[in-house]
Order: sequence, then structure tokens, then C-alpha cells
Amino acid sequence: MDEAVVEEALAEEHELKHLEVPNSAEVQADDEILEYPHEIPPPDDGFLHVCAAIDPEMSEELKDNVWAQVCLMIEKVDLDDETVAYVACAFYCVMLELEKFQQRPFSYSILSILKICGVSVIEFFDKLNRWIEIATSSKKIIDQSHKIESSLSVSFVIFKKLLPIFRTLFQFVGSDTEHPFDSKDLFTIVWLMTIIMKKSLPTEDLITSFHLLLCVVEWVYKDLCFHGCEEHIDPESVNSMMESKDGVRVLEVLCRSFDGVLLDAKHFRTHWFNQKRESVLPCVDHKDLNVAANHKKYVTSLNAIYHEIMLRKGELDERMFLPDDFSNIFDPAFDSAAVEMLRRGSTDSKFADAELLLTMSTQNCLEKLAEVKRSPVRNDAKSYVISSQQLRPLCPITQNDTSATPTQRLSAILPSDYKLEGSALQRYCLQTKDNPLSVIELSAYMIGERFVEKVAAECNDRQDTFDPSISQSPDEHRKAMTMLFYVLVEHIVLGERRQNPDRDFQGLLRKEEFLSAVFCCAMELVLFVQESERVFPWCLEVCGLPAISFQKIIEVVVRNEAQLTREMVRHLNKLEERVLEELAWTHGSPLWTSLSRKPDSVPSCEEAWGNPRNPVIVSPTKRMRYEVDSNNTHQNQLPPCSAQMSFFSKLYYLASVRLTDLCERVRVDERGRRMVWTLLEHILKEERSLFIDRHLDQNLLCIVYVVCKANKADTSFVDIMSHYRNQPQSRSHIYRMVRVDSSICASNGTSRRDDGKQADPPAANSQQPQSHSAVDKPPDVSNAQDSSASVVVPSNSEAEPSSGHHVDLIVYYNKVFLPRVEKFMRMLTESSSLASLTPMPVRRIPRGTPLKRSLSDKVTIVPYGQVPYIHRDVTSVRYKLTQSPTRDFRVINRLLNRNRPLYRIAGAPEKTAPHGYRIVL
Repeated sequence: MDEAVVEEALAEEHELKHLEVPNSAEVQADDEILEYPHEIPPPDDGFLHVCAAIDPEMSEELKDNVWAQVCLMIEKVDLDDETVAYVACAFYCVMLELEKFQQRPFSYSILSILKICGVSVIEFFDKLNRWIEIATSSKKIIDQSHKIESSLSVSFVIFKKLLPIFRTLFQFVGSDTEHPFDSKDLFTIVWLMTIIMKKSLPTEDLITSFHLLLCVVEWVYKDLCFHGCEEHIDPESVNSMMESKDGVRVLEVLCRSFDGVLLDAKHFRTHWFNQKRESVLPCVDHKDLNVAANHKKYVTSLNAIYHEIMLRKGELDERMFLPDDFSNIFDPAFDSAAVEMLRRGSTDSKFADAELLLTMSTQNCLEKLAEVKRSPVRNDAKSYVISSQQLRPLCPITQNDTSATPTQRLSAILPSDYKLEGSALQRYCLQTKDNPLSVIELSAYMIGERFVEKVAAECNDRQDTFDPSISQSPDEHRKAMTMLFYVLVEHIVLGERRQNPDRDFQGLLRKEEFLSAVFCCAMELVLFVQESERVFPWCLEVCGLPAISFQKIIEVVVRNEAQLTREMVRHLNKLEERVLEELAWTHGSPLWTSLSRKPDSVPSCEEAWGNPRNPVIVSPTKRMRYEVDSNNTHQNQLPPCSAQMSFFSKLYYLASVRLTDLCERVRVDERGRRMVWTLLEHILKEERSLFIDRHLDQNLLCIVYVVCKANKADTSFVDIMSHYRNQPQSRSHIYRMVRVDSSICASNGTSRRDDGKQADPPAANSQQPQSHSAVDKPPDVSNAQDSSASVVVPSNSEAEPSSGHHVDLIVYYNKVFLPRVEKFMRMLTESSSLASLTPMPVRRIPRGTPLKRSLSDKVTIVPYGQVPYIHRDVTSVRYKLTQSPTRDFRVINRLLNRNRPLYRIAGAPEKTAPHGYRIVL
């Protein structure tokens, strides 16, 4: 049954209680208007000359907006004496804002503006990327620029693929009175049909665009053969192309000769190309194409259609690839110079980085083209948790060899000749006061024995047919795990010793938790390489290791084991995500014992992501907000330990990525997003028992829904769950099976809280959605605070979790979640200022990391060394947008702009003092 139908049935069966506050969606913070401290000078002669060349009757609105953008950029940065290139960028960004986003076509072609400014296409994209970074452009402009960059990259590769195809099928026909239909018209029609239909594709990806090209070529080729245009058909291709009368042979030969995927091409031709071409190409006679007789009409009408599409979409004119001399198309040497238009501007000056950027773009597209030849495998490797240590340039960029044996894949991290005797690990242990090597060997022997016994017991229960790759040779795999365990311990000790040369690791090497975690990681890597059916967390059961302890070692292993392949790092990353979202919150997890030691043990996101050496300063508004929540907390609490801080840092990052994606899909506004994040931090700090034996996403979905209802948004739970299913980690059991206490399901009146305390009953008529006005007395949340310091918090001393049942997410929301957060939601919705809400965090790439953008979507990251500390002035000025007067803002501007000219015009002498601020693009 379709999941959407099931969710609608669930919604009808369980009515939701609504949390509403009058006029809550209308409350907004008062924004103070800030005045720009400098006046915009009148346009100079160079800018006016460019505008006149584009259009002598250009509107004053467009002209003024472009000049304002240029002046603003000149104020911020030095434009490298290439102001005219950035003028073209300003025209593009302004036209996007004024016309594209207003559903109006562009007034002028971007390519024509580039020709007037003497800027090549490659240089335009390079300058545009820098412009967007410095100008902090809107997300729409960033997305649109990336879109046209990607579209042009795909068209570039498609054009280069068309050249050999055209030479193979057709022969050169010059223009004369005897043959008015020449090769130039034929090539132009094929290319125009391709790029017009390409703009109607759901996604302009490379593979689909290439199959579109093959279908267009097949369509035109069969038409020429049908009408007897023998002068255009290459004689050598006639026999092979006309062997089959049903027309299938043409596409088969094209796919076989030019690296197409025949099954996908046929499917695309049947289900998209043949159905869409009449609506996309209305100017063409689809019953009888007859290109030879109608070539002049087709060229004119196709050009008009494409020109309209180009201006409407605000993209570059891809007709730039058409050469002036069409005889060059039949010269194979022309392929290398086919896209010279991208490299050179109208002044024939070659951009220095054009060759590099073009090569990167081509390589990216060709890699995508090669990927389609491999058997399709579901990609579940997308992860939302990537620590900074995992983004290592040492990680191999070569693709995984699927033909390699498991032993060969394991040899990448486990040398075949490795022996513990004489190893660096043994030498280090001999240098310590109390040699821990015997403890390490004993730990490996004991866990290895448990592995063999566990496998043998499962073979007796489930026969040898279960997971034969492991079951048939457990001793051999135990040996590999043990050797890999020694290698990982050795690399961890040596790597951490280089970072902390004065630290003694003897105590760490004797710690059972550390050794068990490393062996567990080695076991999981061997099982992963062997493609075992014993999936995670099976290894945790063998090692007797809590999931939270395994999560601690993952980042340490990835940081110190440089030979891990991309697939191994991705697999460990998925396991860490699994622990963060679910396994760490089980009833017997040591996390609860750690949190029960101090009432205020959960850090905020600001504390978890900040510098642990510097205390986090909490603003007065935040102190006021948590004033109600912190009645039972002690003053001057010690900060959480580094391992716990790292856990919550990654948890916050995981939640922020998922919530950001979900809020964008549900279209939650800025105030709603702040409410979502503020509620999440409140639950983790004060109502964290809601996470016991539950999945993180279950509470995230409830948080988004309760905020939508509080802001009176027209969003149902079914809508939120349908959007949630688009996330890669979503599974149906997450919202179908939520654990609740058995007394909640059995009770019709006063119910017990999920952590064991009693809560006030819901309203009598629980079948109808409720608002605040319908509630006589809200649940006593003040008596339902999270009691992590009391007996209700689970600990490892409790052998079994409390009895419970599994219900769907809607029942959990009504019976458990809403009564626990309703009072806090009242307080949030009654607040009238955005400053009292915590903004949803955004994890950004550090500015010290240089980025090199190409025409593709790939980003090359090259980390620099540590940046020396820059001493700053002790003088500081604090400014709040919603409270401080404008004069304070002017004071800040004067401090920043002292000893600095207002404008830096290209070619003018520099008057900036040596210590003035200057950002150079």
C-alpha cells in the first residue's frame, strides 16, 4: 500500500491537538533602518559607455541599480584593475533580482554583455564566484549562478560528443545553388533541437542530456534517409544503420559506438522524448519532419524559440559553440579548439586560468558519464555527520575497485607481513615503566574468543547458509581482526603522541573501554570489507561495548589511520550517525549515568560549538529565557567533559542539518526556525527523558509540527512526514513505532509520564484538536521537569527497561510530547522579540580553508597550516540591531573606515595608509 495513503489513514484515526496562540505568527521584531554612511557618486564615463553599447535606451532603474552594486563592491574590495569584468557580474546579479525573480525575461543577453565588456565566459564565472562570496548575495543568486554554470558544463561535454557523432553519420556538403541545404543548416538544426529540449528536462544532468542528443540525432538521421538526402549521409554508415527497418538499430549503433546506455536510452526515447517533443518543439512538423525541405523555416523558428527560453531562464547563449567555418567540424583536430569561445573574450585576450578551469569541468562531467556504465547500486552512503578530521586530503580519490577480492581491499590498511613482534607498538610499550603489551594481547585474545564462540553459536541456530563468508572461516577472520587491531592501536598511539609528545599513553593502553572500542572498530571494518550479513550493532554485542563508547573511537581512528578508503570512512560515518540518532539514547546507555551526575550537564549549541577554553557569555535575553527552566540548577557548574562536549556538538550538527532541510521543505519562516531550535535545546536540557529508547527524528518531527501549529501554519503531520521521507536516513518504522510507557496506552484519564511521573490528563474530548482557549488548565509542566538527577533517569544499574508499547508518532505526540512542552511553548509564543529566541545554527567552512571553484559543482579543499594569532585592539563596541541607536553603528563604521579611502577606482593612484584595511579579490 502506498505510504501516503497509510499516513492519511493514520491522520484520520488519531486527531491531533493543536497548540495555537492568537496573533503569534504576526509578532515580529522591530527592525531599525541603518543608513549607508557614504553617498553613491554619479556614474563615470566608462560605465556609461558600457551601458550605451548594450542599449542606448537602457532604463534608468537598471542603470542605477548596477552602478550602486559596483560602488558597493568598490567600497568593500580592490577590483584588481578589472572593474569592467565586475560590471558584467553586477549586470547579471541585478537582472536576476529585478527580472528573473519577478517572473520576467532578461532584458539583454548575458553573452552580449560579456562581448561588450570584453570578458570571456570562463573569466565571467571566475569573477562571479568571487563577487558572490564578497557581496554575500542571496541564496537565490547563488543557486542560479551554480545552475547556469552546471548547465554550461553539461552543454560543453555534449557538444564535444556531438562532433564525432556528426562526422561518423554525415558528410560535408557546402552551400551552393545546387544544394541549398548544407551541413551548416543540418548541424545548426540538430544542436538547436538538443539545447531547446534540454531546457525542458526535469534535471539537466549529463547522462540524460547525452541520451537526448542521441535521440535527436537518430530522429534527424532517419528523416534524411527516408527523404533520400544521400549527399548528407556518410556511405560507410548506411549499411549498418539501415539493417533494421524498425528503427531500433540506429539507436543501438549510436549507443554501442559512443558509450551510451542502450536500455536507458530506449526508455528515455519512449517515455519522454516521443511524448514531449511535440509540446517543446511546436514549430516542427512531427508527422513528416522533412528537414531538407523546411530547413530555412526550422532554423529561423528554432532560433526564436531558444532566444526566448534563454532570456526567460537568464542563462548563457549556448549557440556560442556553433563555429563560423562549418568545414572545421569534419576535421578531428577541431575538437580540441571547439570551445575556444569560452576561453577568449572579444579582445582575443586569453584568461590565465581558463585552461585549468575548463579541464576540471570536462573531467568532472566525463567522470559522471563513466559512472553510468557500472551496475546501478543504491547509494545509502549520504551522511549528515562529517567531522573536520574526516575531510582529509589523504583519503584516496580513486574509485573503489569492485572486482577486487575482500583480501585485496583489506590489504589497503592491513599489510600482509605485519607482525606484532618488532613493531612500533611493541617498541613503544617496552619504553614505558609498566609494559602494557600483555594487557593489549589479552584483550585481543578474549574478544577474539568471544567472536569465534558467537559465530559458532549462530551457525548451530541458523545453519552455515547464514553469512557463509564469515561462518565458514571464523578463525581466519579472527586473525585479520586481531592484526588490524594491533595496527590501529599502533597508529593511534603514534599519531596522538606526535600531537602530544609529553603525554603518557600507558594508562590509555590499559583501559578496557579503549581496547574494546578499537577491536570493535577493527571487527566492523573486516565485516564491512567481507560484505557480511552481520550488520552493526552486531559487533557491539560481541565486544560487550556500549554504543556511546564506540562512537568516541571513530573520529580517533579516522584521524590517525591514513590508509582508510573513502568507502571505509563513509561506513564509519554512517555508524556514528546511527549512534547519535538512536543507539546512544537506549535505556541502559552510559550517557544517562554521565548526565545524571550534574543537573546542568547538557551544553547548549553555543557552548558545544564554541572554544572550550573560553567561557561562553550568555546574553541577558537568554538568561531570562532559561530563568524558568533553571530553578533547580546550581551556580558555577563545571563544564561537561570533552568527550561529552564532542558528542553534543555532533548531535547538534546532525539535528541542525535535518531540521534545516525539513524547515525548508515545510517552508517555516525565520521566527518559526528560531522557535524550533529553542525548543530542541530546551528539551535536551530540561526534558531529555523524551529521548529514552527513541529515535532523534521522532522528536524532531514533533518539534516542527508543534511550532507550525503554534504559528497557525496550514501544515498537517502528514505533510511533514511526507517531506521527511525525502531525507536519506528516513525509515517507515521511525514514525510507525515509537516507544511509550504501557500505562499511557491503557489509561483514559490521568496518565503517567513517560519517565515514570504522573501528568495531568488531557481534556475530556481528546478526539478534537485543542487550542489554548479550550484548555482550562495546562498540564503541570512545572512538576514535570526532567529529573536527570533523580531516580527516574535510567542508569546502567537498571538491568531491564521499563515495560512499554510501540505506537505511531501521532499518539506519541498527543499523549507524551505535547503535555511535556506545552507550557514552554506558551512562553515562546508570548515572546515578541526574535532576540529572545535562539537562531538555528549553520555550520560553515572555516575561512582559513581556501576554495578553488571550477565550472563544475566540485570543490577542492586544501587546508593551510595553523594561522598565527592576530592581536586585536582592546577597544570594542557592542551593537544590537533591535536596541542600539544608529549613532553606535556610525561609530563602528568610523573605526573600520579610518585611514581608508571611500572608493578605489581602477587605474587611480592608491592613497591608502600602510595599515589600512584592504581585501583583494
